[in-house]
Amino acid sequence: MAGNVFPGEGKWYKDSIGRVMQVVAYDESNDAIEVQLFEGGVTEFYLDSWSQLEIELIEPPQDRSGSFDDLVPDGMGSTEKHMHPTDWNGPADEMEQED
Repeated sequence: MAGNVFPGEGKWYKDSIGRVMQVVAYDESNDAIEVQLFEGGVTEFYLDSWSQLEIELIEPPQDRSGSFDDLVPDGMGSTEKHMHPTDWNGPADEMEQED
């Protein structure tokens, strides 16, 4: 199927090695195609190299969280409890006070 799938902005594609990607921009002036891979990376193809890919148009993934699958907690505290204004009055509340 190489060479017969024109990149459409917002469309999803899958290449022969299994990469799932969405075209996020197409610059006609230099035939550059910017894609975001499902895993989160962003890359660019030129139209001549895009036409060499074995690529197929696919339906958007049901679960679009691919780029967020590898996230780990960053040590900023629990995400279960939401902070309210009554919980924190300002930076001075967290300072140690001298006796």
